[in-house]
Amino acid sequence: MAERTALDLDALAVSDRFQLFNFTRRDDHITYLWILRAMDRLREVHQVQVGAEDVAAALRSLADRVEEQGALLQEEEHRVLEDELLGGIAQQIHERVRDARDLVRDMDRDTRARPMSSGTRIGIRWVRDESLTDRQRLATQLVKRDEAGLGPSGLAELRAVLRDMIRDHHAAHPRASYKQVLAAVLDYRAWYRFELRLAVPGQEEVRLTRNKHEQMSGGEKSAAIHLPLFAAANALYSSAAPTCPRVVALDEAFAGIDDRYKPELMGLTVTFDLDMFMTGHDLWVHYDTVPMAAHYDMHHDKGAHTVSALLMLWDGEQTVDADAGFSGNEELAAELLGITPSRFVPQSTAGTLLAEAG
Repeated sequence: MAERTALDLDALAVSDRFQLFNFTRRDDHITYLWILRAMDRLREVHQVQVGAEDVAAALRSLADRVEEQGALLQEEEHRVLEDELLGGIAQQIHERVRDARDLVRDMDRDTRARPMSSGTRIGIRWVRDESLTDRQRLATQLVKRDEAGLGPSGLAELRAVLRDMIRDHHAAHPRASYKQVLAAVLDYRAWYRFELRLAVPGQEEVRLTRNKHEQMSGGEKSAAIHLPLFAAANALYSSAAPTCPRVVALDEAFAGIDDRYKPELMGLTVTFDLDMFMTGHDLWVHYDTVPMAAHYDMHHDKGAHTVSALLMLWDGEQTVDADAGFSGNEELAAELLGITPSRFVPQSTAGTLLAEAG
């Protein structure tokens, strides 16, 4: 009887390695390396002496077990999938798409109710993406129905479509984990895209394309960009309690936008009842479209390595230096603003920040 030699990764002959590779899928190099490592681990732990001539027999046994476990795994995956879908995944997708449509409808109503000074209105739609597969297109048709229209039969059809989509994705991405497959297939947001609409008085409503946007005036361009954002924030905050803050933070707010268009943009934030927190290099809100604003102007002294803050308040009619009376304050204000501001006492503190502080 031939002497049995211990099988080690380094000692395994090249021919035996090719035999091992034949028992795995040609493109599955990870499985090939895993089996090599597992066999060597088996020898280390259990001190099993395996001869090189036994590789083929051992791998046939492994291949049979892998095939058997693979079939069981597929059955388990199908069972879990059916349980989850029957447990409400399809129903949840239908409900979330319906809620999203309602939210976009509210946003569209808000933007159309706030025309620009020229009378031009902006609309928002959530439309089906044009690059969908046939099954994705069928899924969007099913979730488009209302709850009564979908019914048990429609829900069962939606489950079947989602099941086929999962199988298709798994076949196209065999190495994707089950979690990754579900995340990709069930992300209904990828089925739709947002579309802005342009309604000019006396003209037919059209989709707001990049070319159409370039043809608009400077103020209309700014409003067309910011109006949908403010409407989205308003729609989101409308689902919260009335006492919750409605904060929108903008860094370098309205940078590059002409000063003559800023009053209308700031007026939109007031119309939507948004609490704005903005930073900018030269940002002063003193427009009659804004009833109240507080400014903190920061001055960095590089020589002294200090930062000073100057608080200025806009009460809807005039800018008030909240720190007036402090030594050196006027000189600092003149340096920061480039002008020497006049000092005013508010005609009335009712409804202003000063009344809140008092």
